[in-house]
Amino acid sequence: MKLYPASTFSVTLAFSLASSLATANTFNGKATGMSDAGIATTDYLQGLILNPAAPANLDDSQDFSLHLTLGAIGSDEDDLIDGAETLSQRLEQFDGQVPDMQRVAELAERFRAISGSHATVEAGGGLYMSVPTRMATISAFVRTDLAIDVVANTNENDLGRIAQVLATSIPLDTRDLESSVFATGTSLTEGGLSFARSNGDFSYGATVKYQRVDLIEYQARIDNFDDNNFDADEFRTDDNGFNLDLGVQQAFGNWRVGATVTNAIKADYATISGRQVSIEPRVALGGGYRNGWLTAALDLDANAAANRITGEDSQFGRIGIEFDMWDWAQLRLGYKTDMKSAIHDTASVGLGFSPFGVINVDIAAVAGDKDTVGAVLQLGLSF
Repeated sequence: MKLYPASTFSVTLAFSLASSLATANTFNGKATGMSDAGIATTDYLQGLILNPAAPANLDDSQDFSLHLTLGAIGSDEDDLIDGAETLSQRLEQFDGQVPDMQRVAELAERFRAISGSHATVEAGGGLYMSVPTRMATISAFVRTDLAIDVVANTNENDLGRIAQVLATSIPLDTRDLESSVFATGTSLTEGGLSFARSNGDFSYGATVKYQRVDLIEYQARIDNFDDNNFDADEFRTDDNGFNLDLGVQQAFGNWRVGATVTNAIKADYATISGRQVSIEPRVALGGGYRNGWLTAALDLDANAAANRITGEDSQFGRIGIEFDMWDWAQLRLGYKTDMKSAIHDTASVGLGFSPFGVINVDIAAVAGDKDTVGAVLQLGLSF
């Protein structure tokens, strides 16, 4: 496989490689339905995904909670990934041959279809368990999150080369093509323990976690593109470390406020090209209202951080609302906006089913500009 000069690669990746591991999605069925708003209002059943202090907010009937979450969100309005895969297969078929007019037209159309295209995909999931004790609520978890950004760099001269094959009857040599595909990504896997306590209406918590960070910089000529190779060893580096999350919540009757510090310890990692990627602290503030049937929440990031999708600074605002019907069913709505306009705004809707308060099934759907769509499923057990 031909590798392109580091200078060309760096310029192409300047806008697409995340320089921080900040993420915008929790992939939690309950939280995603409210666009991940709830720093102040989340409780024991939602666990520590939004606030390490949350597991301390439980009633006397709750002794154990276990839930599994899975989800994905992406934007690929031009079908770049599938289009590049198909084009690569067609070029492989015609390598060393003289394609006819119909085949040349097909190749030209597929080149134009992916020209300037850009796709992002993020997927994640986790397993969470919480057990209250006299001293504190103890939670254990493992979760992972993968974010991939793909960019097509088509070269107009390649269309001329293909047309020349038709005119001169000289077999096509795909090694002469200069169009390429770049993909960058981060995979963050975490496992750890959380401890949460309450003192009256005030709750506080801390999470100690182990982190494994995989960084991807994939580059390939268009005829060699294969999305299954994104995480091949030659394109990936990995490293690990420990980190800390902190959170507090305060209730004033039905009104709530809260704050979190995620990844309190800054850490630096390097990609295969030597580019530095950092885990940096993120501070978020929240407020909300909660009674027996209504929860409303508003969260704001207090600082900007480079996001995992574009590498540009993002600073999110989130608003969410939940209607609870007799503790058996929930309807959730939410909206998330990037105040730095680097990530598309998204709206969410979610449904929850929790018969007898023992089993819960939560689903959420996300939609936004540029054909951004996503879905999350959460299965839980509590008693």
